[in-house]
Parts: sequence; C-alpha cells; structure tokens
Amino acid sequence: MKMILLTAAIIAALPAVTFAKDVEIPVTELPKPVTDAIIKAHPSSTLVSAEKDLKMDGGVQHYEVKIRDGEQMKELKVTADGTITKAENDD
Repeated sequence: MKMILLTAAIIAALPAVTFAKDVEIPVTELPKPVTDAIIKAHPSSTLVSAEKDLKMDGGVQHYEVKIRDGEQMKELKVTADGTITKAENDD
C-alpha cells in the first residue's frame, strides 16, 4: 500500500517538473529586445546562430545566441526582455 501511495505521489508531482527543450531558430527570428541588447553590449559583433530554450509549457526560458566579436566566438544567454544573463567565450 505504501508503494502505491508513493508511486501516486511521484506521478502527481511530474507536471510540476520543468523540462527545457532547445529549438534552433534563424537569428532573424530573435525578438527585438534580444538583438538590441546584444548590439548594445557587443556593437561590432555578428549574430551567428540562435536557439530558444523552451519550458515544458512551451514558454521561452531564454535564448542562446552565438556571436562573432572580432576574432572571438561567444555564447550569450539572453532573456526575452533583453537581459544578458551569461556571456562566455565559445572556443
């Protein structure tokens, strides 16, 4: 009986777990606040590729954007409102 209750509790909790899914998108489909933030922070950069990380409910968690800034490749994580939350060299 305890095993059945434990299994039922685990199954009931599953919808609360958020799983992210990466979807590659053309850089032209990035929201304007995202591209504006990247241009402001890295004015001489070129957008190379983009992904949107989706939550299980289909909402966008953030965007991952690869840019070329001079000779360096960088990967940025940017929220839909244009907040850059992570920037690192992508060697």
